[in-house]
Amino acid sequence: GKSTVSSILVAKYSNVFGPIIDLDLIARDVVDPLKVPISFWDYPSAYHAIVKYFGEDVLLKQPNGTSQSKPPIDRTKLGEIIFADAKKRRKLNSLTHPLITQIMFRKLLSQRIIYPMKFNLVDIPLLFESGLLCNLFGVKVVVACTPKLQLDRMIKRNPDWGLEQCERRIASQIPIGEKIDMADVIIWNNDSLKDLEAGVKKAVGEIQELYHWNISLVPCIIFFFAYEQYFWRSK
Repeated sequence: GKSTVSSILVAKYSNVFGPIIDLDLIARDVVDPLKVPISFWDYPSAYHAIVKYFGEDVLLKQPNGTSQSKPPIDRTKLGEIIFADAKKRRKLNSLTHPLITQIMFRKLLSQRIIYPMKFNLVDIPLLFESGLLCNLFGVKVVVACTPKLQLDRMIKRNPDWGLEQCERRIASQIPIGEKIDMADVIIWNNDSLKDLEAGVKKAVGEIQELYHWNISLVPCIIFFFAYEQYFWRSK
């Protein structure tokens, strides 16, 4: 749902919003073995820390006769582990979330300078679950559907997960009803693409009425350097 909404915003409302900062994509980057940093200006990586804690069993199995010095992480296998064990899920979050947040702030700072008169748009899968992070954004938008439809869509997108893992993943999140209560703007995604596009158009109008900067330049700089210092001190 949120990915479809993001694509609609990019296609039809680029005059209002800067490029989308997608935390799903950033989360993939920080576990990519080919993106391990070699200097201060490279994006940080959690690859080695994840393999050290969870073991090589979470690495993607290589076909017979092939070899990689740094095999990629098997995201499905890792997901099975962390959604069956809350302690391990918290550990993974502690390894990845500070790095994801650091990269997000770098991008926010860059976009604020390049697109000073546009909204910064950040696509965050678990915004309210992230705690204090949600307080940094002036307008919080939730793409919502019924719980049954949420489960059906997850199973359809990820047939290899199975019903039980999909239910565990949803259960680890804040219920959609509570997210709706915490949102400033709600986009319903229960029906057709045409209905969703109409909902997005209405939401854009609501966002403009609520207009204020999502995050100001000064706190963005403060948090950016705070995370930079935290990361490099803890290496």
